[in-house]
Amino acid sequence: MKRLNILVICGGTSPEADVSRQTGKALFDSCKRLGHNATLLDIPEIEFMKTPDMLERFDLVVVGYHGTLGEDGHIQAYLETVGIPFTGSGMMASSICMNKELTKRILEDIGIPTPPWSIIGINDNRTVIGEKISHLHYPLFVKPNSQGSTIGGSFVENSSSLLDALHLAFQYSRKAIVEEYISGRELAVGIVGETVLPPLEIVPKGGLYDYKHKYQDGLTEYIVPANIPELVAASLKRDSWRAFTAIGCSGYARADIRYDGKRYYFLEINNLPGMTSHSLVPKAAAAIGMGFDNIAEKIIDEAINPRRRYVQ
Repeated sequence: MKRLNILVICGGTSPEADVSRQTGKALFDSCKRLGHNATLLDIPEIEFMKTPDMLERFDLVVVGYHGTLGEDGHIQAYLETVGIPFTGSGMMASSICMNKELTKRILEDIGIPTPPWSIIGINDNRTVIGEKISHLHYPLFVKPNSQGSTIGGSFVENSSSLLDALHLAFQYSRKAIVEEYISGRELAVGIVGETVLPPLEIVPKGGLYDYKHKYQDGLTEYIVPANIPELVAASLKRDSWRAFTAIGCSGYARADIRYDGKRYYFLEINNLPGMTSHSLVPKAAAAIGMGFDNIAEKIIDEAINPRRRYVQ
């Protein structure tokens, strides 16, 4: 690959800003190791969107900007408009993945199982809420419709704590997803370029796999490849790729899944998964001999030379 002038963007003001900076720094360091002329832009707001001329000297933008603007399609829409190649999914796929309700509808449309669910609006009263969740069985999990890193999510054991969970979710989004909590194993399937990675199992040491368990050392064990039947693993990989392509993702992504020992359920598709030392995609890639720089190289290559085909 030829030497490129690359702008790596990260930071922001969303609740995921700190994670974004870790992702941005890791990708920046990798770009440098790969021999590219890389610049790291860590700013509270995307100033370059006001001054498109500054982008002219860059061949590529590496998007490490989690949360609002970076994951919801805003930055991607701008870069598509000015004609600058960038890593990861485009505007449409990014906006779909950030909208958990829309993602679930697409998964259901193509026959991929997702937990029974409902969508609650911030202005819904108790009667409406009761009607909307009448088909669901406790325990439940409540999360903002548009947020990542499990921020604003709550495990709800019974109706007495439902309103508090909704109140928390509404601090981050005007809609909340309420879904049946699937007891079982937590799995993730990453996709990098043309490669669907082996399923990875997440085993938090006490409690749920929340923000603290994601980003603090020693609180979670990761098993890759996950100790699940080969047929289940193969089916998970196929359905992950089906979801990836149905939504229109590109570059890289991650499917989050629960498996109860009989069936698996897709929870959501992350179009801009973390790329830190704690992150799941690098851990799964390492199991097949794909180092961090290999991931970065594939992501960059996919952005410069996009293509779409499934490789085991």
